[in-house]
Amino acid sequence: MKQTLILLCTLLAATSACAAIIEVPGDTTTIQAAHNIASPGDTILVGAGTFIQNITFSKRIAVLGAGIQLSSLLGLVSLNSGCTGTIIEGINMEAARQFGGIVEIAAGVDSISLRRVRIRNTFVDGAANCVKRTGPSSGVLNLHGCVLQSSGADNDNRTYLVEGLGDILTISCTIFAGNNNPSGWTHGLGGTFSGMAVYNCTFAGFQRPFYTSGSFAMTVSNSTFYDWTSAPSWGLFPPSATIDYNASTASPGPIGTNFITLTANPFVNYNETNNYQYGVSDLRLNTTPGGGALCVDAGVPAILDLDGSRSDLGIYGGMNPFLDNGAPNYPFVEFLTVPAAITSGQDLQINAVGRIGRGY
Repeated sequence: MKQTLILLCTLLAATSACAAIIEVPGDTTTIQAAHNIASPGDTILVGAGTFIQNITFSKRIAVLGAGIQLSSLLGLVSLNSGCTGTIIEGINMEAARQFGGIVEIAAGVDSISLRRVRIRNTFVDGAANCVKRTGPSSGVLNLHGCVLQSSGADNDNRTYLVEGLGDILTISCTIFAGNNNPSGWTHGLGGTFSGMAVYNCTFAGFQRPFYTSGSFAMTVSNSTFYDWTSAPSWGLFPPSATIDYNASTASPGPIGTNFITLTANPFVNYNETNNYQYGVSDLRLNTTPGGGALCVDAGVPAILDLDGSRSDLGIYGGMNPFLDNGAPNYPFVEFLTVPAAITSGQDLQINAVGRIGRGY
């Protein structure tokens, strides 16, 4: 009995010391209002609905939406000083912005994670970025399971879905979707970086997937490149980059080692005329000879799929594959119900309410 009481006291003490969880709607009506009353380390739960506002963050928080089909933010997001360690997950973000990003990260802000979000810049005639660093930084930027889309196309002002300014960038299981305008310069990753690792991604509708400058460590593996614009090119990247186990059509030609040349559409449903359509295109690998069949079990041998087999190329490969609808996958407890007392020999029944799932 004494040991049980000690355990119970410890559990209750730990629960009371946990960071706060702020619900939107519920505790507040807007995400900005929730941020304003939050303390560093708190979690903001964003429920189903559409929120129309620009948001400025200035503290470390976790923003967890209900999934990109349910929680939408129509506005811009600025991550400023104090936001190091911030996580944004399970939210659809859309806006029209020229010469800037829908998500902008200030200089010196480190360890930002965007997980299972959709970011779409709807500005058409000009540079229309999705994620942009606004000041120099060697901070870490992580993107996992995201959908990045841009409508921008302008020969004078390049569009970068992710634009770095010294970042250490890690991206996995993410869709990069351009608009496939033959006259537009649309790029997946551009700017300057201190390091870059790209795994199990799919690029569709680009003239150049890379347009970086400088010398830095870069790895690109297990990814598919399809539906190029006119005059396609791999772009600019360090000559020392490790580019291994990727697949593309013959133009602009093989790159790196263990390259797979696709002679057919590799996806279950992808229409080159319509380009990538969120909610319609299905980027799972098909079994077409010369297409998706070539990409099955064709990845880096040391990287495995969930079933233990060698990894497939593209967003559904690897140990943490893309999840449709951006369903949040972040285990946490919202509150616990613990009995006030028990007698010797009884089991201690604790009921937890929250979201559970496989961790990262």
